[in-house]
Amino acid sequence: ELIFQLMYEWNRADFYEMILHHSATCWLLSFSMVGNLQRHGAVVLFSHDFSDVTSYFAKLTVDGPSDALCAAFFLTTLAGWGYMRY
Repeated sequence: ELIFQLMYEWNRADFYEMILHHSATCWLLSFSMVGNLQRHGAVVLFSHDFSDVTSYFAKLTVDGPSDALCAAFFLTTLAGWGYMRY
């Protein structure tokens, strides 16, 4: 995601926030491996990947003709974040 962000999404409004997010993720995963805490890193990745699917669908439909579909994906993303982090 970090490389894709740098190559293709440099003109987006949230570029710097996403670069910070992706850099922090890479840093945390690297140090979880160096510190022999792969289980912790795997739990963090799983909790993020679960809600990333609906998040990408929301991004895909944000400029589409149906605002209700985008809102449904957004609410599903929020529910997934809430459930996986509870």
